[in-house]
Amino acid sequence: MAAGPGSEPVRTVGSYCGVGCGLAVETDGRQVRKVSGDKAHPANGGRLCTKGATHADMMARSSRSPAAKRWPWCASGSPAATRSLKR
Repeated sequence: MAAGPGSEPVRTVGSYCGVGCGLAVETDGRQVRKVSGDKAHPANGGRLCTKGATHADMMARSSRSPAAKRWPWCASGSPAATRSLKR
């Protein structure tokens, strides 16, 4: 993330539901420090539900996986393709 202390928040959207509320995310350059509603966003006008307001807690959770696992396409697609071709 590009933001750091004293910089402008990163504007993005919530990931918990289909509404797409606008979020203003403040970081220290490496970790999310604060999430608030984006007052300029038309979907929520700066207001957040409980799920949106807890984005920072979710991002800082120590049990969170450090990164998504990468799988070669052939390893993940072959079993599904093989099963569908047998039908």
